[in-house]
Amino acid sequence: MSDLLTEQKWFGEFFLPGSHENRFSGELQYTPEDGVTLSYFISHNQTMQKSEILHGFLDSGDPCTLIGNFDPSKTGINLNNEALTRPGRGRFQFLILGRFLTDLGKVQKLDLNLTNLQEFFYPSYAKSKIKHSNIPDYNLSTSFGNIKVGTNTQFHPLGRDITEQIYSFQPLALAELQANYRKITEKHGNHAFLIKENINYRLSIDFSTPLSVLDAYKKILLLTDLFSLLTYSPVYPEDIKIHDLSFNNTSSNAALYPSMIADRRTLANATRKQSHTSMPIQRNTIPLEQIISNWLSSQYDFSIIVSSIQNDSTIVNLHEAHGEVTLYATQLESISYLAKQKSAKYEYPISTYANQKIVNGLSSAFSVSTISDIGKSIADLRNEIAHVGKPKVILRNLSLKKMVRINKYLQLTVIGYILTQIGVQKDVINNYQDHHAPLG
Repeated sequence: MSDLLTEQKWFGEFFLPGSHENRFSGELQYTPEDGVTLSYFISHNQTMQKSEILHGFLDSGDPCTLIGNFDPSKTGINLNNEALTRPGRGRFQFLILGRFLTDLGKVQKLDLNLTNLQEFFYPSYAKSKIKHSNIPDYNLSTSFGNIKVGTNTQFHPLGRDITEQIYSFQPLALAELQANYRKITEKHGNHAFLIKENINYRLSIDFSTPLSVLDAYKKILLLTDLFSLLTYSPVYPEDIKIHDLSFNNTSSNAALYPSMIADRRTLANATRKQSHTSMPIQRNTIPLEQIISNWLSSQYDFSIIVSSIQNDSTIVNLHEAHGEVTLYATQLESISYLAKQKSAKYEYPISTYANQKIVNGLSSAFSVSTISDIGKSIADLRNEIAHVGKPKVILRNLSLKKMVRINKYLQLTVIGYILTQIGVQKDVINNYQDHHAPLG
């Protein structure tokens, strides 16, 4: 299984599709921070064209496909002892490990795991109690295909002598179990029983029309964005498997490595262990199928606010804090305009989508007592940041720590609006804001 959150490196030979005789050597590297890069040198004099696809054989024994802009005309030139070589380095959008693709992809199906997906569905400490099932827990039809959420189970065979794997302090009971086990296996043609070794929740998408690798990956991003909103944490794929129409074996898959270009601190935040029992939003608190459906069919684009979660590195400087105030204030204005509440552009969203903890926190931060005063303070703060020469009355009295806290309150208010739009119940949103809002 591929691991998209760790650095990986291969050596190999690479070539344009159908031109194995003009192959060249290179080092292929994947990191979640820098994506897919190939450092190579060409030692032959054959003319090579630009290509969006490059094939290779890696030292792991795997064939691979690189998708991106490969341009050999941009290589350098080395001349040592009359030997001419052309070194180069290229970045690629995707690595498909295990298969050759002859075009940009006709992806029929993919399945994947996401950071903290397991805890969202079931507490890890009780994972052994999850029963294996071939029937998905969730099955949702969308405009681009079918999304399923279910378990993926690894087994190992239970041998003929079950006392090697099962123990009892009652030897007679264990002997009776062994005898009956042999009778049952012999009765059913020496059918082997399997012991569950590991079980995990996974997402899968069956596309109604095959998509390019890029378009298929964009559908993955729709789901990672949704789960980042639900968990209030950056969410990244841990591994992705794809099935392309060009694969002769209908059951075979290849590992997909996308160039995510993630910040190291954000990755640490994404992989921080969460607890199922402390998640205010998890499988038991929301109608997940309906939430996914509403998210995918929403007429509004929530990518701006989601990106603030997806790129959260937990460390904010003063410049970023100023930018976030302006962003969240503008988002609050948009919420009011959509509700035809232009005269209460900050008061309306605060009174409608912020819970009491947020209201109390904003009151404390601005040293005011009413929602009307909170709205005026937000407007004044936004204007002090946005307008050159504006006297910095509020800014002068706000520490960076307090401004970060204000931004959290404003962000969670906007998130309260989004969660309402996609069908999360008000009491669940209240718990979500209570859990994630800082103390005033």
